Amino acid sequence: SGHYNDTQTIYWKYMAKLKQPKLGDRILHKEPAFRRENEGVVIEILGMQFVYKTDSGEERFCLFKEDWKKISEK
Repeated sequence: SGHYNDTQTIYWKYMAKLKQPKLGDRILHKEPAFRRENEGVVIEILGMQFVYKTDSGEERFCLFKEDWKKISEK
């Protein structure tokens, strides 16, 4: 196995460990840099992140590795 394949394997193992929400989950997204927290419902799952809609109707992106937690499951 070449170096590239080893790196790729490690990358995919790392990705598999990242927690991911499910569609319809209610989440809390903390953004300390902006001094804000947003709550919303997950509406789309992408490669490295997900999209959620806040109660006020805003759509926001959150990386899987960011500070977020599931509040309730659908």
